[in-house]
Amino acid sequence: MLHGRTFVIAFDSGLDDIEDTVLDIIQHATAFLLKNILSALLSRRNAYKVQGRGFKFAMGSEATNPYLRCSQHVYDSVIDSAPQIMTKEMAETEAIYQVACQKRLTAAKSALNMFDLFQALQASRSCIPSHSVYAVNMERIITKLWHPSLEQLEQDAIHRQETEIKEKLIAQQNAFVRVG
Repeated sequence: MLHGRTFVIAFDSGLDDIEDTVLDIIQHATAFLLKNILSALLSRRNAYKVQGRGFKFAMGSEATNPYLRCSQHVYDSVIDSAPQIMTKEMAETEAIYQVACQKRLTAAKSALNMFDLFQALQASRSCIPSHSVYAVNMERIITKLWHPSLEQLEQDAIHRQETEIKEKLIAQQNAFVRVG
């Protein structure tokens, strides 16, 4: 599909053919853009850890409580230091310790929606570097947020019909009372 779409755009621009390397570049750019958007979206909803120069990892992990003694993970102190060779026993001990310190009950999160995407893109504008692409997509998101869906329109039509029927019944009852 990507090859056909790119070929149509190239033909409209007056080009005869496209190279396969162009398709690879487009695929990598799209994957990079989607990774940035998903990272911004998920980092707004979940806790994560930061390593080195701001690299986010372990999204969805529990945020540690610094005031509880058992919530200080062994991993946190090891991240900035040099890599250490761990034995199987050490890894098992750390895993058991982390599982023991985690919270047992977590509230179920709702599915991601357009409002979450809107907030994430507003908070991290740099994930879409082109202003024209950013502006057009923000407008699309806003229209999806505030316009009614097909189900809402159908429910509104049903509500209007019920209101008209009630008004007719009230008018008939008032006419019957005047006659009687």
